[in-house]
Amino acid sequence: MATKVHVQHKDVHHNLSVDGFIQYTPCYCEENIYQLAKLFDGQGQVVFITTKTKTTPIWEQKVGKEPDGLVVWDYHVVFLSRGTDNNDWNVWDFDSKLPFPTTWSEYRYKALKRVQQTYEGNVLDPDSPCLERCFRVVSAKQYLDHFSSDRSHMRTETGDWLAPPPLYPPIGKGRSSNLETYLDMQTHIEDSVFGRVHDEDSIDSMLFTSC
Repeated sequence: MATKVHVQHKDVHHNLSVDGFIQYTPCYCEENIYQLAKLFDGQGQVVFITTKTKTTPIWEQKVGKEPDGLVVWDYHVVFLSRGTDNNDWNVWDFDSKLPFPTTWSEYRYKALKRVQQTYEGNVLDPDSPCLERCFRVVSAKQYLDHFSSDRSHMRTETGDWLAPPPLYPPIGKGRSSNLETYLDMQTHIEDSVFGRVHDEDSIDSMLFTSC
């Protein structure tokens, strides 16, 4: 069910004050983040997180059945804004149990662990290539200008919805859907529109270099 979420933040780096509401729709993270990017006037970064096999472990998630909140998503999308002291990034994850927002350092440590965990009998081995997360970092402005989704990935073979869609029209209606391009970490590795792909090691150095 769609709900309104209040977002309030001061971005001293861009002299931007954000205070407003967005419509949050469960299971449509890429669209929730799109709405957030609009509220931030395109100032920030959009980050797609996935793996080669679309088995993406993320902890501290609200829908997680275990105390640690582990969920294995096919992919996930978060938003990054400048922190108030400019020394770290803020992570905005509508689905996380962590503070909204939280710092990248805390999110990386608690939600994007690289340790062996057990989840409902399945061992998540950090050395398994299929669980090595990739991160596509896209300028929020470019995301607002180019993202398009017809929501077909959320329909079953019979046309039923896997989860109720947002109440507003599809983003980029009339244009070809390009969600899969953002999720394909093997192409457009460094692109002016689709951003740059980072692995588990380079994502941290890139973010802190750009702080």
